[in-house]
Amino acid sequence: FFASILLYVGLENGFGYFTESLFTLELGAVSLGAYAISAYWASMALSRLLFGLLPIKPERALVACLGVSGALFLALWLLKLPVPALVVCALIGFAFGPVWSSLMNLAAARCPGSSGGAMGLMSAGCGLGGALFPALMGVISARLNLRAAFLLLAVAAAIAALLSLFAARQTKIESKG
Repeated sequence: FFASILLYVGLENGFGYFTESLFTLELGAVSLGAYAISAYWASMALSRLLFGLLPIKPERALVACLGVSGALFLALWLLKLPVPALVVCALIGFAFGPVWSSLMNLAAARCPGSSGGAMGLMSAGCGLGGALFPALMGVISARLNLRAAFLLLAVAAAIAALLSLFAARQTKIESKG
């Protein structure tokens, strides 16, 4: 789950740092950039509340939410109109809601008796993802363009979904074995 948390926090930070630029430079909607970021965070908070109350298995929530976020990032990459892009930003936030807690839950469950060590590794993944993605998106934006940096987020979300699926399956196999 280390790679998944690295990618997830990278997605979260990359989105947070570059969304206002996307609205300003690519969508021509300077005033909507801040609203998009606010909608993203508000939707994420609502989603975390709802998923916290629902009896959903973290493996399923994790893979589904990362997969959906990948599709939403792809839509954001393709969109040319600011209002639909604002809606997609809110939906990305909602999709991200259960991801962090699900990853932490599964990592702790995978390491019974040493969950502290697992949390240390997960925290390191958070820090690395948070440091790498904004820098990587900046390089991609400078060398290619800002939209290409958002395509990176779509690809990273899809990879995180696949890694989480494989890690969850491995955890199930080990617990049965």
